Amino acid sequence: MNNIIINTKCNWLILFANILLSAGGLAMLCFFAYVIIEEPDEFCEFWYTVLILLICLFKSIDNICWNICGKEIIEIDKENLTIKRKGKIFSSKIIIQLSEIEAIEAKQYKASLLDFYFMILKGYVRRGNLMIYYLGRYIYVGQGLSINNAEEIKHKLELIKPLMPINKINPQR
Repeated sequence: MNNIIINTKCNWLILFANILLSAGGLAMLCFFAYVIIEEPDEFCEFWYTVLILLICLFKSIDNICWNICGKEIIEIDKENLTIKRKGKIFSSKIIIQLSEIEAIEAKQYKASLLDFYFMILKGYVRRGNLMIYYLGRYIYVGQGLSINNAEEIKHKLELIKPLMPINKINPQR
């Protein structure tokens, strides 16, 4: 089994935006706490607002943690490719069977304005320097990965399972 650990690069703009969102959310939460203490019968009217605010606050803190200490761990064994995203409150794990992988591409992807939206919303970019195409879907891995390292990972996977050239699949971005 091969383990590859990829540290994320800190995106200062996203980190600053999430810190501002978290500070604003905490200020609003303090205001709601004050209102609840002063007029407890008014809480029934906006409890869902407090719930949505708490969810957004946790997501923003999750994004801050990902930017500061996030890691992507790629585990390759004889049957599966496992991608773990650690260093967040809500860690995720994706398991892909090697037989389901149709293509892999190592390429430097340029960030667009839409990617910036996803950075704010999800805390990470829906891109990486390694694109894995499987079962008609795409997953992008390796925000902090160099092109050379992405090529090495691609070659490791090609040694385990021969893959179709990416130009025959023609992925849409």
